[in-house]
Amino acid sequence: MELKQYLQLLRRWMWLLIVCALLGMIGGYIYSLQQTPIYRATTKILIMRAPEDRMPDAYAIYTELQLAKTYAQLITTEPVLEQTSALLNSNVGAGQIRVKQVEETQVLEVTVDDTDPQRAADIANTLIAVFIHYNEELQTTRYASSEETLQAQLQAVESQIQQIQSDILNASEETLQTQQQQVESQISSLQTEMLEVRGRLEALQVKDEDLLTESEKLQIEEEKARLDQLQGLLSLYQQIYLNIVGRGQTSGSTTQDTRINQLQVNLALYQQIYSSLLSNYESIRLARLKNTPNIVQIERAQPSSRPVQTGTITNISVGGVLGLLLSGSLVFLIEYLDTTIKTPEEVEQVLQLPIIGFIPETSTSKKGAYPSVIANPRSPMAESYRALRVNLEFANNSRTLKTILVTSPSPCEGKTTTAVNLALILAQAQKRVVLLDADLRRPMVHKLLGVSNRIGLTSLFREDQSLQKVARVWKMDNLAVITSGALPPNPSELLSSEKMRQILNQIKSQADIVIIDSPPSLVSDATSLATSVDGLLLVVQPGKTETKAAATLIEQLRRLEIHTVGVVFNRIPQSRSYYYKEYAPYASYSYKRADKEEGYFQEEYERELQYAAYSSHPDKSLQKQTWFRKPQPPGSS
Repeated sequence: MELKQYLQLLRRWMWLLIVCALLGMIGGYIYSLQQTPIYRATTKILIMRAPEDRMPDAYAIYTELQLAKTYAQLITTEPVLEQTSALLNSNVGAGQIRVKQVEETQVLEVTVDDTDPQRAADIANTLIAVFIHYNEELQTTRYASSEETLQAQLQAVESQIQQIQSDILNASEETLQTQQQQVESQISSLQTEMLEVRGRLEALQVKDEDLLTESEKLQIEEEKARLDQLQGLLSLYQQIYLNIVGRGQTSGSTTQDTRINQLQVNLALYQQIYSSLLSNYESIRLARLKNTPNIVQIERAQPSSRPVQTGTITNISVGGVLGLLLSGSLVFLIEYLDTTIKTPEEVEQVLQLPIIGFIPETSTSKKGAYPSVIANPRSPMAESYRALRVNLEFANNSRTLKTILVTSPSPCEGKTTTAVNLALILAQAQKRVVLLDADLRRPMVHKLLGVSNRIGLTSLFREDQSLQKVARVWKMDNLAVITSGALPPNPSELLSSEKMRQILNQIKSQADIVIIDSPPSLVSDATSLATSVDGLLLVVQPGKTETKAAATLIEQLRRLEIHTVGVVFNRIPQSRSYYYKEYAPYASYSYKRADKEEGYFQEEYERELQYAAYSSHPDKSLQKQTWFRKPQPPGSS
């Protein structure tokens, strides 16, 4: 389908698209009115890294911005929401909460929507409090193991110091042996811990340094520092061990003073160990505080007095779009299911025949006895039939058209109206025309022209009737009308008989051209009669004629080698002027006064015909008197 056809389709269905879009917008607005009011509370928090020894550089700023994005995701995690719900005794869902980072800052804006304004503010403030506590717990877990180990070691060394101080007062060989066992246990524990730290450090150092994350690099530094601390403690315990063991090897028996000296030396070493452990413990606490981001609520949420927009604009827009989509789908479905011929291009594509006439759709004339070309001689319809007359004269230069059969693929497509008006237009061109009604099933010519149908074509099949008795002159001397007559029980057999061919030959001998109105091709009468005429004129109505029916008829005519003159595009709506755009300028001019001066046009046209006949006939007075004769009585010649 070409772009032009799409535009035509859009123009034809524009009203439906607009109506459906408006209905969708109205539906969206009504939907918005029925929604529960939503209140919004907003709070802001600041995410900062703990102060470090070095000045912040560009990379540190980038890290802080990334940290803010990370925390924006953590706020709506399940543990935070569950604890908030427990504190408020109300279910808090992630769909109520929106977290947005203020552009190029470390500030997070947390927005909470709820049907109750106070509850929205409570949720926002409680959520931030829970998140701050959750973050502290999350960071504490990271150093919890080291802190617990150091606390246990501090307690053990403190206990040993107290024990040594007590042993100095009551020195004995057993106290030294007990201290030796305790030192051996401490050395073994330190060596085991050092192996664990080395294992974790080696696992981290296996990775490529460029692939390590910032957290992993920090963990490597912490593990190395911890290893150095353990090494220092191990050295002190080894000195204590050597002091105890070495004293025992130099002398077989130890005096009281010597044992006291050993205990005092060990006490000093234990006090040194205690100081080292205490320093390590404070270092880890400082590292935890140093590497724990600081979260500060800089703006508390307050209850809102007005509900936020319930998406009215959005709902109206969505409703309009849905209306357009639904109407567009409906139009597509209608066009897809519509198998009728709608455009001249489809006629030329499907039927492969030229269009020689574009007949517009008009209202019925007030003068019911007159066909359109007589009632409105200056109307676009009359001009369309004049154009059809000219096209018939020039469309078949290679052959003579004395008998033209007018038919249509289906009933009620305007074939009879076309035949009658075409006969009148040809008669106005000073041709001797015979209009024959060969529709022996539903004849309509006599009704359009207001003549009797008591005798007609079927009467010629009887020997007692002649052409002179059956033919009637209608309004003008050069137009004779032969109606259908009484309807026979076997119309198809009559029209395909040899007698019918003889009647047609007799009529042809009396006229310049014969226009034959036949039944639609839905029955076989038209094709039977078409074999006896010089040409066939096919009447097609846009939006009514089925494409398949028209194509089947054309294929049948081609098999019978029947000459089809062309197609008449009939009853074109005036709103679709692109069907007959070449007549559009004249149409606007012709309708200018036709509605007010219809009688004037008729009288003027009759005067023109009378003047033409009077000036061309030798006996002018006689011609003037007989030009518009009334229909002959039945039985008259």
